[in-house]
Amino acid sequence: MASTSTETISEKESGYLETYGWIISQQSGITQFGLTDTELALIIKGIKTGHAGNPAAQDPQLISQEMQDYLKKRAEDNIPPEQKAAMTKNTETAQKNIADGKAFIEKNSLDNKNIKSTESGLHYEIHTAGSDVKPTATDQVKVHYEGKLINDKVFDSSIARGEPITFGLNQVIKGWTEGLQLIGEGGKVTLYIPSDIAYGNTDQSSIPGGSTLVFDVELITINP
Repeated sequence: MASTSTETISEKESGYLETYGWIISQQSGITQFGLTDTELALIIKGIKTGHAGNPAAQDPQLISQEMQDYLKKRAEDNIPPEQKAAMTKNTETAQKNIADGKAFIEKNSLDNKNIKSTESGLHYEIHTAGSDVKPTATDQVKVHYEGKLINDKVFDSSIARGEPITFGLNQVIKGWTEGLQLIGEGGKVTLYIPSDIAYGNTDQSSIPGGSTLVFDVELITINP
């Protein structure tokens, strides 16, 4: 139950509580809805109701999907026109990149019968199988690699840096997690990774959204 105390709140405590309220507003995402003062007052009313231990105005479970759809539309309607235009352009670019990547993989697979595929959409060519012991998804591995876009532009390379990298195999993109389990220590593989098991449809530094990625990887050591 809410406290009924009338004790005075110090200026410092007032600042703490007001700042906490600000943090809640940022973390809850309500700033994206473009709320009017009346609408904001209703949200505050709901907070007070919950804080007092009283039931919500409507059963949250019964209206969950309807409420989510409403809030999603409010957020979309509040996006500035220039941002909407940029998002549309990014989506169109990502879709083109996805289509280009699919065509690239299909052509490569026709031209090179050594390229195999998995159910996830990963395509790969094993150049050297390596040892019989293969890593699991939770192992630490040390690798050398070079990552390229389908136009052969290199976006990252431990080889160029002259230093291999060590990481947990469950801490990288899905295409890597799956692909490196196909070889053992000393193994070398080329991975053709569609965006849905790579970095998705959002731009990532020098990787455009929707990009299919090509990695040449050497598995140096496995550390269970």
